Amino acid sequence: MAKLQRKLKLGVIMKIIYSVLIIFSFLYYFNGNVCAGGETLSLEQCIKLAFEHKPGFRIVQHNMISADWTLKKAYAGSNSSDPDNNYSAFLSLEQYIYDFGRSRRETLKAKESNAISLASFEAKKQEIIYNVTQTYYSYLKAKHIKELNSESLKKAQQYLFRAKGFYEVGTKPRIDVTRAEVDVANTQLADLKAQNSLKLARLELINAIGLKPQEYFEVEDRVETSSFDISLEQCMKTAFSFRVDLKQQGSNLKIAQINLDSARNFYNLSLSARTNLAYCGQEFPLQNTWSWGAGLNFSVPVFNGFSKWLDIKSAKENLSSEIIKKEEIESSVGYEIEQIYLSIKELQESIEVAKKSLIQAQENLLLAEGRYISGVSSMIELADARVLLKSAQVNFTQSIYDYAIAVAKIKKSMGVGIVK
Repeated sequence: MAKLQRKLKLGVIMKIIYSVLIIFSFLYYFNGNVCAGGETLSLEQCIKLAFEHKPGFRIVQHNMISADWTLKKAYAGSNSSDPDNNYSAFLSLEQYIYDFGRSRRETLKAKESNAISLASFEAKKQEIIYNVTQTYYSYLKAKHIKELNSESLKKAQQYLFRAKGFYEVGTKPRIDVTRAEVDVANTQLADLKAQNSLKLARLELINAIGLKPQEYFEVEDRVETSSFDISLEQCMKTAFSFRVDLKQQGSNLKIAQINLDSARNFYNLSLSARTNLAYCGQEFPLQNTWSWGAGLNFSVPVFNGFSKWLDIKSAKENLSSEIIKKEEIESSVGYEIEQIYLSIKELQESIEVAKKSLIQAQENLLLAEGRYISGVSSMIELADARVLLKSAQVNFTQSIYDYAIAVAKIKKSMGVGIVK
C-alpha cells in the first residue's frame, strides 16, 4: 500500500513538472516572437525587423544566391557525356578545346543574369526601406492628428460648459449653448475618424514590417526635417547612375546583344579531344581484351533549314525592343524625379507658411476667448476660432510628415535608399 502511495505521489510530481515545463515553453516562445510590451522602436530598428520578417525579402535573397551558383557553374564550364556500350567496362575522357566563343558568351549571359538578380535584391531592399519609412511617418502623423483632435474636443467641451454657465445666469442666450453642443458633436465625429485613421496607420506600419497585428510596440517620435539642398540636376545624375531598374535594363540589353552575336555565329563550330580505355568482350565473363583510342572531334553543322537566319532576325528585333525599353525607363525616371523634386520644394515652403498660420491662429483664439468672456462676441466666433486653430495645427503637422515622406521617396527614386 505504501509503495502504491509513493507511486501516486511520484506521478503527481511528474505531472506538475511537465505542466511547468509546458508553461515555460509557451513563455519562451512568446517572449522570443513578440515585441516586448511598451518597447519603443526607432525607424532603423523597424527597417531591420522588416528585413528579418518580410517573406518577399527572403525570396529575393534565395534568388540572388541561386543566380550566383549559376554563374559559378558557367565559369566552371562543366561538360558531360553519356556513352552507351554493351558488355564493357571502360574509362572515357572528353575535353572541349575550343568552341569559338560559345562558352564565353554563355558565361557573359550568366554574369548579366547574376547582375539582374543582384539588382532585384537591391530593388526589394529599397522598396522595404521606403515602405517602412513611409508607414512609420504616416503613423506618427496620424498619432499627432489624433492628439490634436482630442485636445480640440476637450476645448469644445470646456466652451459648452462655459456657455451653459453664462446661460444659466442670464448673460448669454440659449443659441450659444446649442451652437456649442453642435460644435462638440462635430468635434467628437472628427475625433472618431482620427482614431480610426490612427488604427489603420498602425496596421499599415505593422504590415510593412511584417509583424503580427497583436504584437504591441511604439515608435520614436522623431522626424527628419532638415532642408533638402540637392539640386534637380544632381538628383537626375544620381538616379541615372544608381537606379536599379536602369541597371537591370542595361543587363537585359547586354544579354540581347550576346544573343545576337550567338545567332550570327553561323557555324557553331566546336573542337574537342577524346580518349578512352576499355576492357570488353562478347559475353560474360569478359575476355582479357583491352582497347585504347584517342582523337579530335571537329563539329561543323551543314544545314539547319534557315533556322539560323530566323534566329538572327529574332535576335535583332529583341535587341531593338530592349533599346526602346531602356529609353522608356530613362524618360520615366526623369519625369518621376522632377515631379517629386517639385513636390519637395512645395512642401518646404508650405512648412514655413503653415508655421506662420499656426502662430496667427493661436493668437486669434486667445483674442476670441477674451472677447467672449467680456461679452462682446458670441459662441459662433469662439467656435470658429477653435476650428481655425485645429485646422492650422493639422496643416502644420501634415506638412512636416509629408515632407519627410517626400524626401524618402526621392531618395528611393534616386536609387540611394533611405538609411544605411
